[in-house]
Amino acid sequence: MVDKDKIGEIMAKRKIISLVVGGPGEGKTHFACSHPKCVVVVTEPNTEETWLNKEELRKNVIDWRSFIPDKDNLEVSLKSIYGNPADSTLIKYLNEVRERAKKGEVETLVLDNATYFVKNKWDYIEHFEVQKTKMGETNTMAMYGALRNWNYEFFRNYILTFPGNVCITAHQIVEHEEAMEKKVDKSLEIVPDIMGSFRNDIMGLVSNVFFLIKEVKKENGVWVKKYNAITEKIMQRGGKNRCNLPPIVENVNYARIRLEMDNAMKGVK
Repeated sequence: MVDKDKIGEIMAKRKIISLVVGGPGEGKTHFACSHPKCVVVVTEPNTEETWLNKEELRKNVIDWRSFIPDKDNLEVSLKSIYGNPADSTLIKYLNEVRERAKKGEVETLVLDNATYFVKNKWDYIEHFEVQKTKMGETNTMAMYGALRNWNYEFFRNYILTFPGNVCITAHQIVEHEEAMEKKVDKSLEIVPDIMGSFRNDIMGLVSNVFFLIKEVKKENGVWVKKYNAITEKIMQRGGKNRCNLPPIVENVNYARIRLEMDNAMKGVK
């Protein structure tokens, strides 16, 4: 029989590995930066304003670095970020963060935002890795395959194996008709806005997929905002969790998720 004390020790050290999906202003970056000792890999312009303007988030973010291609020097900046792994400024930074995590200086890696991150990689492929058919035409399908393979290897090797919490944000879209026809569950129309089929792969690679919804209502004459996370396959969204969370977590943040996880361990409803 497995030692209960050992299980308790392991569960107390659980990492939270999440893909957080939502529309603009629905709390993705806020939720990500509610995690402790965050390092944020920035790929969305001006996203740092979210935590710089909120003291409760600012205290959690210990470092961040922007990896947004420079439109005035596009090819050089794309190569710098997405090119040879030995020369990639992004991979060098992630390796530095991993070492800091081993020393206890960092507890959470945030990638904000996968929508732009994957799109920028596609720009790199279009600039430097164009594939052709035997007839000399651009082989878009092969290029999409290369995009999927690169994303899988990158997230597996540098993001999802990070020795701490991982929070990846992404925008959401309504799935297009052709893709919906291939789905087994055709009720799940709202999906992560990530180019290519990797948007399906990443949902299987993470432990949790949270779809955020902002609720605004008037209480006692005052307008209040509530950020809720859908954690199951409901409301046209393919939420997922391996933490025994309720289908909807209200006023979601890192502390709330940890509380729900601890309550589930104790059998508290």
